[in-house]
Amino acid sequence: MQFHCKDKDDLVGLKQISGVGGQVDFIRGASMADHGISILAFPSTAAKGKISKIVPFLDEGAAVTTSRNDIDYVVTEYGVAHLRGKTLRKTQPFTFLFI
Repeated sequence: MQFHCKDKDDLVGLKQISGVGGQVDFIRGASMADHGISILAFPSTAAKGKISKIVPFLDEGAAVTTSRNDIDYVVTEYGVAHLRGKTLRKTQPFTFLFI
């Protein structure tokens, strides 16, 4: 996940490894439900802690699966960030990028 809350889950670098699937449908459906909220929960690292899933920038040309405007909360083993309605400046300390 990128620092400014864009979720990229179907690419490794510029190589597509999967389709979008239903993630966007679930995120938007949760937001549209009465009292619904969208939550992305994931471990902050991969490869036994050697690769951070939270990065400052996406690779050039990388596709974005879920925009920051659709995400209410991001949860990792380190805590929860409430992002809905926050500006880029206000999300800077809390922002993530899924990879």
